[in-house]
Amino acid sequence: MAKDYQVSFQNLKALIQENTDKDFKKSRNEATTRLHLINKVFFDCLDWIEADCIAENYDGQEYHDYSFMAPGIALIVEAKREGVYFELPLDYSRTKIKLRHITESNKQVKAAVEQVAMYGLRKGCRVVAITNGTQYVGFLTFKQNQELYEGNAIVFDSLERIRDNFTEFWNCFSKQGIERAYLSINLDSSPTNFPPAKISESIPDFPVYKRRNHLQSELVTLAEMVIAEISDLSEIRKVFLDNCYCDSGALSQYSLQARNILQARYAGLFPGIQAPSIETIVNRKSGVKGEVFDISFARKPIIILGDVGIGKTTFMHNLFENVIPAKQLGIVLIHIDLGLNAIIETDLGGFILDQIEKQLIENFKIDITESSFITGVYHSQLSKFERGIAKDLKVSNPSLYDKERYEFLKNLVGNREKHLKNVIDHFLKARNQKLVLILDNLDQRSESDQEKGFLIATEFTAQHNLPVFISLRPDTFHRSVKTGSLSAYHPTAYTISPPRIDEVLRKRLEFALKIVKGEIPLERIARVSVQLKNLQDFIEIMLYSLSQNAELYRFLDNVSNSNVRRALEFIKTFMKSGHINTDDIIDRYNRHGLYLIPKHAITRAVIFGEYKYFDAKSSPIVNIYDIIERNKAEHFLGLIILEYLESKMNQNIDYGYSSFQEIFNYAQSKGFLDRQVKAKIENLFDGKLIEDNVHSGNITAYSNEVRLRITANGLYMIKYLSREFVYLDAVVVDTPILDTGIKEAIDVQDALIEARLDNAREFLIYLTDCATEASIQGFDWTDYQQDIEKSIELAHRKYEERRARNSDAN
Repeated sequence: MAKDYQVSFQNLKALIQENTDKDFKKSRNEATTRLHLINKVFFDCLDWIEADCIAENYDGQEYHDYSFMAPGIALIVEAKREGVYFELPLDYSRTKIKLRHITESNKQVKAAVEQVAMYGLRKGCRVVAITNGTQYVGFLTFKQNQELYEGNAIVFDSLERIRDNFTEFWNCFSKQGIERAYLSINLDSSPTNFPPAKISESIPDFPVYKRRNHLQSELVTLAEMVIAEISDLSEIRKVFLDNCYCDSGALSQYSLQARNILQARYAGLFPGIQAPSIETIVNRKSGVKGEVFDISFARKPIIILGDVGIGKTTFMHNLFENVIPAKQLGIVLIHIDLGLNAIIETDLGGFILDQIEKQLIENFKIDITESSFITGVYHSQLSKFERGIAKDLKVSNPSLYDKERYEFLKNLVGNREKHLKNVIDHFLKARNQKLVLILDNLDQRSESDQEKGFLIATEFTAQHNLPVFISLRPDTFHRSVKTGSLSAYHPTAYTISPPRIDEVLRKRLEFALKIVKGEIPLERIARVSVQLKNLQDFIEIMLYSLSQNAELYRFLDNVSNSNVRRALEFIKTFMKSGHINTDDIIDRYNRHGLYLIPKHAITRAVIFGEYKYFDAKSSPIVNIYDIIERNKAEHFLGLIILEYLESKMNQNIDYGYSSFQEIFNYAQSKGFLDRQVKAKIENLFDGKLIEDNVHSGNITAYSNEVRLRITANGLYMIKYLSREFVYLDAVVVDTPILDTGIKEAIDVQDALIEARLDNAREFLIYLTDCATEASIQGFDWTDYQQDIEKSIELAHRKYEERRARNSDAN
């Protein structure tokens, strides 16, 4: 376990005391120096643990003594025997000094510095150090426009100096300090490492809202009504499910993911825990298999695990509407939505009780506060009351008896939680009905709320044999089973995979079309006074285009990562985008009877969203060419990491997952710094181009327990999107360009297609020059370059053809 600052400081003072034996010091060679001093300094006096360190790490040419991982190689330390030492100028009190001052008069120290600097260069590790056990020198392997020996070094020439400057030593060499790049910042404060301003920074009011015309505004309003969540369509839920439900788990024919990855979406998520796929238990055609969904006797809560937006709510509704028809079987179904509508509720248990009481009276006309109902619930208790000490009052003092009876019932009802339990027990026994509780969208709440929800569900099940279904996020379940509330139980959990996105979109659009035509009555549409014909035309155009152009489904399926909610949002984004000419599309459709939406139109709408310019903060699409350093090679780091993860997926090992350390080692072997790799991994993860094995929403810690693999979205990026004109046209505004001449030649404020094509050509020239200069081993930019050139040429040809048609028409 890693030590904290105070414990480490006390350990250092003990080590200094231990190291005063001069005879003992004389006999220490390099090996014993490591054992007796260096190991103790790093593992006892700093916060590193042995699992963070690779000893005698081979870099393909030589071995280096210590490679400290955070999570990639972040610090390399070369150990020398204690006889190799350096001296500081007399009365030198500072810890920062020019590196040449300690090497120019000591050949052994100079050789050690050059040796470890070369190690760092080969491994892409910028921070390195040499030590003889009592003396420590830390420096940078490379700095912009500066020779190695002209750079500064951090020097601690004795254990006593370390003690007297322990905060500085901790900041420089502890794991926390290395992760926060303290030494790098301290030794290299020059701003020249930062890239120049992006073009976007020179645009007034960036990213500039893209205005919609009147027709688009109408389409937005109507699209929100008809392409809605199932929770918003309660008035026609049964019709919706009959028309739109798609079985989960069906494999997509458009996904770029390997078939074995699609079939094992959550494989390896819960080692040692039974978490089969829900598709093996429930099917609309064959019904329910096994006893786990036998609601006549519930043993424990049933947990449905799946990523947010994957279709858990629709599955729940369909289960009790069509597979286990609640109304036909006399089941009282309490379906509580704990999602956005309940997110402000802090008392989760109280909210659930409120909802149970509310739904019993609204849906089943059961008022648990009604006098006659309460009398029925507590019939046996009232019988005992009447036979007890109040028996004589019934005749001698009826008014007092009635008062005592009232107080007796009031106390029973006053304990709300216990009263509800008694109501449910009475309901189940007296009315011979079954009650099922669904705690839906619990996965949209905090992790602590999800654990509370599970405990509430467990209590309901235990007290009433009441079936309770709850939805949790996979990452919450994973952590809670290991260390949280679920660790004390053996939960019954089932994973749910997404349905086929192409089927979902087709059925949802066909359903929307029926609503707009009036074939399926929807009250909210009946109240709308605007012309529905435009929306009908646009939906018909969408359906026709999707049926004729497989590239549209390939884009929507992969970029959404088969997330139903995300794919539907892309459709709505396209319908309301100011980047498409809706009037022209509908006009052509009405004149010619059909219109085929090109893929680049949907791509452009999704990339830009509501804005005139690409905005990385709001767009669901990542700028793969962005950089954080003034380093031309970094433009390709995202592609390099994705290609590496693709190769791991193709090897069919461990379901395509790689550890942080594996990814860092690979990227650092190409010459990238750990902070560049960290930033890029976080960027790819946030953009959903890679995912972790516990399906979490963010990377909170770099640990080899967490493994990463490429997603369908990531595969689409390296195979298609990064090679397209529409993509380069968008992200050029967000990419720092290190060539001033090319940057000045790009004019993104000219919206005409000729200027946009010229911008893309200039950007491609720049990227190609960067790739040539960087010459990254194992990365072939030529393939990307050729595809981009073809895409630009195709866009130019389409433009010329359209201009020729318009000229002929005039």
